[in-house]
Amino acid sequence: MTNNISQFMKRAACHEAGHIVMAFELAIRIKSVRVVDGVLFTDVMEDDLDSASRPAMERYAFLAGGIAAEKFKLGDYDRGAMGNDQEKVTQRNGAAIEIYIPDALRILATKEACLDRIRKQLTTKWIEARAAAQFDPDPDSYLIMSTTELDKILRYCKADI
Repeated sequence: MTNNISQFMKRAACHEAGHIVMAFELAIRIKSVRVVDGVLFTDVMEDDLDSASRPAMERYAFLAGGIAAEKFKLGDYDRGAMGNDQEKVTQRNGAAIEIYIPDALRILATKEACLDRIRKQLTTKWIEARAAAQFDPDPDSYLIMSTTELDKILRYCKADI
């Protein structure tokens, strides 16, 4: 059971780290990284993601960034868990998310050190927040990283990006 949890956390942290690196590369501001109902996700500024001046391919590459990070670092991606990202691509008139993975992979491959650093920080923060949340009224929903915490990590990564 513990191994299943650690594998789940490893994959989820890798996925979200992919979105975070893509957001930084594409100048999409992140509000926070949270767990909601037991699911880790990155909350971005929708105004940035859906700006009229942003090319649609950038939106789709950002949304494919999580899957691309899983594929890059873990060899494959969780097709069941990619549904939320595919839904967001579809809402923005995109095609199958797999089409956008190569673009995201090209970006992430040049940002590997930062991707690894963010993945490690997310995992550490998630474990800490999960433990602390056990004393909260809703132990399945909690903040992992705020914008301020992410900015510190991304500034440190800037040399890599």
